[in-house]
Amino acid sequence: MNRSSTELRIEPGQGALVLVGPATGELPGIDKLLDHSSIDGVEAIGARMMSWKTVSAEVIEVGRAASHAIRNGRTAVVHLDSHVGEAAPVPADCREFVCTRLGQVLMGLADVPAYVVTHSEAMAHSLIVDTMQDPEAEPAGSIGADCPIWRLSEDSMFAGLYVALCARDQPAWSLVDALTWFEARRA
Repeated sequence: MNRSSTELRIEPGQGALVLVGPATGELPGIDKLLDHSSIDGVEAIGARMMSWKTVSAEVIEVGRAASHAIRNGRTAVVHLDSHVGEAAPVPADCREFVCTRLGQVLMGLADVPAYVVTHSEAMAHSLIVDTMQDPEAEPAGSIGADCPIWRLSEDSMFAGLYVALCARDQPAWSLVDALTWFEARRA
């Protein structure tokens, strides 16, 4: 069933997950997002996410921290150290690899999040098509003009999970808008 975005309801008590894909540098507004009272920032180290030798351990570590936040009803914002200016940006030729590995954080969560918000189309595509292998995901509405919402199919590992796809060229406060939109729909 395809629900319109006005009918969408989110279960209370479950935390959420935000996955911020690689960017060309610092992400404007990330500091305000991470300072929000319901957010737990989970920093992934870009250099570890780019290396076959360290990526598995980094995904596990990031997944544990995100799981802890979600289990406690909070929103885990998984971002790279380069988003806050602590490291160089992920090189263009490594971004797809890093997006795929960030998507694997969802697969390793101990609890299903209430919803997922991604920052960048590449991150969203990696999550829905590559990681979740769910080509049957269906449109479920949108948050404004730049943030479509998809609902994972009943055959996916996270059946019925809503995933919002915020555009990469938007600053981090577009993520705040998406979180506010979802939170207004708590049952």
